[in-house]
Amino acid sequence: MTSSSSYRGVLLVHGAWHTGKAWDGVAAELRARGVPVAVAELHRGSLAADVAAAEAALDEIMEFGPAIVCGHSYGGAIISGLPEAKVAHLVYLAAVMPDIGESALGLLAGVPTGELSAAMVGDPFGTTSLDPERAGMLLHSHLDEEQRAAHVAELVPQDMAAGHEPATSATWRSRPSTYVVCSDDRAMDPDLQRRFADFATHTVTWDSDHGAIASHETDTVELLLRLAAVTPESLLAANPTRIDKTDHTTHILVLGGGIVGLTAAMLLARDGHRVTLLDKDSGSAGSEPESAWEQWRRPGVNQFRHPHLLLPGAYRLLVRELPDVIEALTASGARPHNMLDGTYEVAAIGGRVPGDERFGTLAARRPVIEEGLGVAAARTPGLTVRRGTPVTGLLADGAAGGVPRVVGVLTGHGEEIRADLVIDALGRNSPMSKLLSDIGATEPAQQRQETGFLGYSRYFRSADGSLPAQLAWPLEHHDSLTVVTIPGDAGTWAVAIFVSGRDRALRALSDPATWQRVAALYPNMAHWASAGEPITGVLAMSGIEAKHRSLVVDGRPVVTGLVSIGDAWATTNPIFGMGITMGMFHAELLRDVVRELGIDDKEKLASRFDEVTDATLKPVYQGVADWDHHRLAQIDGDIAGVAYETDDPEWNLRQAMEAAKLRDPEVMRGLSDIGAMLRGADEVLATPGLLDRIIELGAGAARYPEPGPSRAELLAVLGGE
Repeated sequence: MTSSSSYRGVLLVHGAWHTGKAWDGVAAELRARGVPVAVAELHRGSLAADVAAAEAALDEIMEFGPAIVCGHSYGGAIISGLPEAKVAHLVYLAAVMPDIGESALGLLAGVPTGELSAAMVGDPFGTTSLDPERAGMLLHSHLDEEQRAAHVAELVPQDMAAGHEPATSATWRSRPSTYVVCSDDRAMDPDLQRRFADFATHTVTWDSDHGAIASHETDTVELLLRLAAVTPESLLAANPTRIDKTDHTTHILVLGGGIVGLTAAMLLARDGHRVTLLDKDSGSAGSEPESAWEQWRRPGVNQFRHPHLLLPGAYRLLVRELPDVIEALTASGARPHNMLDGTYEVAAIGGRVPGDERFGTLAARRPVIEEGLGVAAARTPGLTVRRGTPVTGLLADGAAGGVPRVVGVLTGHGEEIRADLVIDALGRNSPMSKLLSDIGATEPAQQRQETGFLGYSRYFRSADGSLPAQLAWPLEHHDSLTVVTIPGDAGTWAVAIFVSGRDRALRALSDPATWQRVAALYPNMAHWASAGEPITGVLAMSGIEAKHRSLVVDGRPVVTGLVSIGDAWATTNPIFGMGITMGMFHAELLRDVVRELGIDDKEKLASRFDEVTDATLKPVYQGVADWDHHRLAQIDGDIAGVAYETDDPEWNLRQAMEAAKLRDPEVMRGLSDIGAMLRGADEVLATPGLLDRIIELGAGAARYPEPGPSRAELLAVLGGE
């Protein structure tokens, strides 16, 4: 690459009856993020001429190296004809995907095109137009009437000759590709799209109309951003190299069959590696989804029954990389949930806007999430899951410069299992430090807070499968404690109360009757603790202080052939529900580094993975750890009756954001993006005018703006009958 840009260039190619103006919103947002963008203008009279026009536009951004090329609808035929050397990755957005000798219109023959055919109007000059009365719902059924009319007004006549011309090349055969299936498309049959998707490297499915450029503008932008990223500073960095799925003989061991271990195992198996996952717990979820909750026991996972969140960032990763996991989770009972649905009742927010679909996810209890992942893992070629197989030691083969090289593991059954790479996904209580000491490795660098939080949660279920009315914001900080509401599957939900590990008075929350009395004190959330029948007692959780362990010390790995991911690398408090999502991101980062480097050079792999982790996830961990420090100090002040003050600008800004979030729609969506792990704080706060708005609305706000008791009132209820 000859440019210092953090992104590859992106070429956008429109479909039939459209012009490049259809991409205005996507192009503007990409450019605002620093992505070099070129937009092709077609309607040149022939397929060859349209391809030539697209290539000319592509040449405008070739200084940034081979580009990401995205074609919508007929535009798929155009990007398929672009020179391989100029293309890093192809994106087919509800687009035709012709092979050599096939034509765009020929591919539509024999599939349902009723609404499209009815909307087409011919003229004596050999062109067709779309009937404005039909085109809106045909192309943009997910937009409102005003938005549809604006898009229809931009349509132009289409010369159909290019659609009959056979393709002379198929670049998707030699370059990686992503196909986006629009499942509510009225113009192009979704089943036809799925057949095209079978030939793509990756498949994504959106609940979208044909005009996903508009109705799913945010999804389109984020997909292209991920693919265009070329530096480790991008959390979802993409490697455009196609993986030969028939020529990999590497064996990778994943230790730990939890959510992060299963995700890593599937990602690597789908890249052609032979993967074995070992988990010390025996048994499985059972044949019915509810048995995952009622019967499945996971003694190796202390927090198995505690509330968990699949944040929108993790949901989007699954949609993008492991879509069959979404199907398995849905079949297991996970329910769609948008984190902002309760916020629209707040007058200052002003209702839903295009792009809010990015806050969608699936809600389910941890056992149900793990059961869905397990079902998908069992169907993944190249992946073997072995339950009831504890790991008791590491196999090391020599030491280069005093650094042991791990070549496998020893199981509790006395079996030696060798591998080219071992992945520690054993969670927050991973014994890896001891196992490394046993083979003579230098102790990893460790950071751990002295005190953390205690969690007291309780699950409920409704008789009719409904959930309580969604709150404007699911998390509230109060004098001495924090309350969080967590939706689940099958009419279940949880309420969690978090207190300081130093606050002995509040340990009485472990008693169910006391817990219920305290939950009733917080008017915004009290109905979540009274709307259904409790299905658990109070689930207490301790040992949830922030901690971090690095296998690279002073710039050098303490071991090679072994990496740690998820909670085995770093843990955060569960108040913000980031654990699953951070772990999944970490698994994806590892997959990307393995794609980039392979696993032959063990030291280079260890160093690179540490570098990318530090550039992307370490700031997230450190931000949460710093928040913990201040919040615990704030609670110490509550206990002492002294308001906590600090000159740390990060903490004070976060307090201002909390106070302003429901007073301004842009502040609310910015904080939601951060909390959903869709965008980083630095990127959000760089939005023009947002910081000023936060300071204006949040300065001088009450320490705890939401209604709730003082500490004295809380203690009085704790001591009551």
